[in-house]
Amino acid sequence: MVRLSKTQNSIFPLDWKGLGIVRAILALRPSRGRLRLPLHHQHILQAAAYGLFTPAISHYLHDRGFGVDHKVFRLFTFSRLQGQYRIEGETIGYFGDLQWTISSPLDVVIGDVANLLIRDAVVRLGAHHLAVESVTVERPRAEEGEILVRTLSPITVHQTVWRPDGKPYALHLHPKDRKFQAIITDNLWQKYRAVHGAEAAMPAGAVHLEPIGQCRERVILYKGGVIKGYTGRFFLEGPLPLVQVALDAGLGSRNAQGFGLVEIIDFAESSGGRNYADGAARPTGAPASRTKR
Repeated sequence: MVRLSKTQNSIFPLDWKGLGIVRAILALRPSRGRLRLPLHHQHILQAAAYGLFTPAISHYLHDRGFGVDHKVFRLFTFSRLQGQYRIEGETIGYFGDLQWTISSPLDVVIGDVANLLIRDAVVRLGAHHLAVESVTVERPRAEEGEILVRTLSPITVHQTVWRPDGKPYALHLHPKDRKFQAIITDNLWQKYRAVHGAEAAMPAGAVHLEPIGQCRERVILYKGGVIKGYTGRFFLEGPLPLVQVALDAGLGSRNAQGFGLVEIIDFAESSGGRNYADGAARPTGAPASRTKR
């Protein structure tokens, strides 16, 4: 883990290639300590994430990506904003310091983010400018093929079904659905090939993602559509290379829209720890057993 502050401008840009840095954790401070956004602001976070890349990388990821089996993977994902918040009607107000995490299996992408932020030290969320107090870069490593994780953004898995009128429809699956596991495994195989090349030898074995206790359904409105995802603590088991890809690139689909980012937790934390399954701070004034996010 490396923590970089705004005072280190003189040492940048750095060459991150080959260092294995895949996650940047941003410590943010809103102007006057407060930030108000629409309750459903995933599109704002996505635009901010693309704004953290240099134009060349941003255009490549957005317009081209990495194709495998007629699918395109952007190979990055990000968390929800983490910090104190209060929901008022159709808006959400954050106050105090915030944390936001960006992850990619491509170290050049995270290096691009770190270099740009240290030079500019600002994250733009719509019309709001947030000061970047520090950037921590790291690579969480799965030491074995069985780990416990907590969601930093909802995991969404869907299959395409067809309506009687012939139009496609995204059927979102619950983690307990038997098809959920197969889709998670296929998705990680494809991401593995996107990262290591289409001719890479495939790790043998399936991936299993089992909720620990209750997982919470999250309904997100995104650009006129509805996306359902799930947050909570999960037991993740599978071939070690695929488990590592899950940590780096995210679980499930719509990762570049801010879904599927997880972090490793220990066994003690799985049975206690924070009150909120997705790791977000409890909303001010809300009871411990209830969350609106």
